[in-house]
Amino acid sequence: MEKITLIYIHDKGKTKSIPFGILYVATYLKRNNYNVKILNLEIPEYGKISEDDLKKVLSEVKLSLCVGFSVMTNQVERSLYISKIIKRYQEKLPIIWGGIHPTIFPEQTLKDKNIDFIVKSEGEKSFLELVNSLKNKKKDFSNIKGIGYKEKDKIIINENRELLNSKEFEEIPDWNLIDDFVKSNLYQFSWGDNLRYIEVHSGRGCPHRCTYCIDHILYGRTRRPRDYKKVVDEFEYLIKKYKVELIELRDDNFFVDLKKVENFCDEIIKRKINIKWGANLRVDYFPRMYDSFFKN
Repeated sequence: MEKITLIYIHDKGKTKSIPFGILYVATYLKRNNYNVKILNLEIPEYGKISEDDLKKVLSEVKLSLCVGFSVMTNQVERSLYISKIIKRYQEKLPIIWGGIHPTIFPEQTLKDKNIDFIVKSEGEKSFLELVNSLKNKKKDFSNIKGIGYKEKDKIIINENRELLNSKEFEEIPDWNLIDDFVKSNLYQFSWGDNLRYIEVHSGRGCPHRCTYCIDHILYGRTRRPRDYKKVVDEFEYLIKKYKVELIELRDDNFFVDLKKVENFCDEIIKRKINIKWGANLRVDYFPRMYDSFFKN
């Protein structure tokens, strides 16, 4: 079974969020018979990787088919530093960048000699097709939607891939892939107390077009919620696995459909799940809410 190493960089000394993008990609790869290792690295925002973590990275990538990074703009400098070091020791090992930064700046990202491919927007299918091609030693990547690559020093950006439908990401991701990371970061001060805290991904996209938000660029004002029963299934799974006390929903706009929110709450009550939970809410949604909505 081919091995793939995926890397996510967290700011040292700050609250650690679940790396959902890389977790869902890793889960998709694992379910398609790849051996996936996620490295969650803590590096100071303007610092460099520790010697111990660097040794860990070089050890993990040694027998990997490729190395993937999930990169936001504030992670570029640190991701690039690690990419350069990997290339120094394994020049021919393909390095793939995904995430928000290479999605918005694909050509700029690929101009760096240490980055071989980029994956735009949602990475599950594009990343899988790319690693399948690498595994089979194919040289033609022109038919893989949602990626960018180099060919004879020319940068090529393929057409965008269609967004996944919610059925394709509604199953519970493989939390065992980040088990050590979760256990190390369970306790966080939130809601006025030090609680065993975790996040759950409940939907992608938002129908609005706020000027400060990147969602409409990434997802085109679409809204794709996971089935509320699947989300509650995940609540039960995580409560049992980690004994969590607070769950925050990682969602671009959970309260778009109030009826679905009611169904979600009714399901929690029906299953007698005793847990604190929260989600982001647009302030201009309050006028749509009625008194009975806030009961219980």
